[in-house]
Amino acid sequence: ETMRNLLELLVVWICSVQGVAVVARAGRAAPQMVAPQLVSSVEPVVQVLCAAGLSEPQAQEVWGRRPPGRLPGIVQQVALIEWLQLDPLAGSNMHTERLLYMALHASPKLMLYAGKLPQLKATLEAVRAALKELTQRQLALTLAHNPGILLLSPADVELRAASLQKATSLDAAELTAALSAAPRLLLLVPEQIEARAGWIRSRLSIQEGELRRVVAKAPLTMLAKTSSFESRISMLASLGLSESLTSLLVV
Repeated sequence: ETMRNLLELLVVWICSVQGVAVVARAGRAAPQMVAPQLVSSVEPVVQVLCAAGLSEPQAQEVWGRRPPGRLPGIVQQVALIEWLQLDPLAGSNMHTERLLYMALHASPKLMLYAGKLPQLKATLEAVRAALKELTQRQLALTLAHNPGILLLSPADVELRAASLQKATSLDAAELTAALSAAPRLLLLVPEQIEARAGWIRSRLSIQEGELRRVVAKAPLTMLAKTSSFESRISMLASLGLSESLTSLLVV
């Protein structure tokens, strides 16, 4: 039903806005009396978002956050929204329009990628491979909260997973488990991953093998703020614990 509404809206828009543009390009100006009736005052993308289930305030908010510059056309935007709802954001017990709003609000740059749908699809497959312990429902919620993951190229996904494995010495199974438990690790560039791993080893005075154990058991450690680490270390030190024991307990 939602997709049929989208297609009907697209046909109406093409017949009105683009039809007027074609006439104008042909050298025949659109009649002044007719043009206001044909061209809606509401942005076409906003209409498409409303047809996809967003409220008008939500659609206007997403449109207001659009990236600067020229966006791909309305046909491509319709294809993007349809794909988002039918594939990456499908399978959750939440309504897909809610997840669509969350994704586009958090990463309106997705609208700029509407013309790169084959890349988005390839990236989704790479993400599925990296996070293969997640169910489709979990993946949908993950991507709704972290839509920037879809903006990576497939090569970026593979490179960041490989960088995490190299920095932490995780084996293949541990790497999959760690990424599935902490998907936002894919948003870290290799330099950030290496710097974070080095800081943890240095601050806790641990070796690579011990870092592997830490990340395998608590992958969110790689995403924890420095201040969070320091507060735990200070708290344990105030109890009179030695530095070596603190290193064992802090994570």
